[in-house]
Amino acid sequence: MLVALSRVMHVDHAISPAAPLPSHSTPRPFFRTLGRMAWLFLRHPRRAVDELVVEPRALSLGLVFLLVGLTVYSFVGARIYALGYRPSTAPLTLFPSQSWYLMQTFITIPIGLVAAFAFAGIAYAVCRALGGSGSFDVTFGASAFSLHLPMLLLMWIPEIFVAPALYGRGGHHLPWPWWIELLRAVLIPFPWAGIVATWGLARAHRLAPSRAALAVLVAAVPTALVAAAFLR
Repeated sequence: MLVALSRVMHVDHAISPAAPLPSHSTPRPFFRTLGRMAWLFLRHPRRAVDELVVEPRALSLGLVFLLVGLTVYSFVGARIYALGYRPSTAPLTLFPSQSWYLMQTFITIPIGLVAAFAFAGIAYAVCRALGGSGSFDVTFGASAFSLHLPMLLLMWIPEIFVAPALYGRGGHHLPWPWWIELLRAVLIPFPWAGIVATWGLARAHRLAPSRAALAVLVAAVPTALVAAAFLR
């Protein structure tokens, strides 16, 4: 009997993991982590998602980065309005065209937040329905960096500096050829955002890329309808 008990204790000891030692390491400061995440999503998006999965502040990091991008876009609207530019066609909203860019200054952040949470919520629901195992916090964080980093770098920030040329009172005179504008505003940022968002959902939820791509497409539909109201 003692021999049998000894064997049981030996087996329990063999299969039981050792108790983790208490960690004395402190997490990185929030804004340092925010900058690191933005850099990783730019250079190594898969590694960025892997770090975000174990980051307890994933939702907060994504939310703050999103707010930075939306604030920049609000300034773009204010800058265009201050230059005296008015849209030549009526925007897809109930607001008059004469005050549309002024209104963008105030509604960009709340509407952008609603669109971001809608995208993350739909993507999360689709991923879980397809067998994913990730959390909503990581889904939101990965989506915020994936979708808004290309827009911030290629669309929103450049528009602040070239706004006088793009929207000045003298007309539209791009400082570069039309095909560069097409690359900057459409052909590079949207595929970039879609590919990185697919990678992010696939790794965050441990899904096949094809299933993650389906989640991105389904979630992008309502987001695209909201974004259509901000077309310049």
